[in-house]
Amino acid sequence: MSTRRYPDPHWITVRWDCSCSTCGNPVRKGEQGWYYPASRSVLCSRADCGQQAALDFRAAVDDERQQLAGGVL
Repeated sequence: MSTRRYPDPHWITVRWDCSCSTCGNPVRKGEQGWYYPASRSVLCSRADCGQQAALDFRAAVDDERQQLAGGVL
């Protein structure tokens, strides 16, 4: 068993039926979901839910990396 933790949100394959914490649509076992480990919440893969959250997160990570690099790419 792995002890590695993933504190950042990431895509997962859902292991049980649940509902999207943004829109309430069902997310079925085996589907992809955008997962927030801290709150243990899942967003569906729709463009206005999980896909948008993933894009926003990646943009924030890129911004942070650019700031840490002193603004030099």
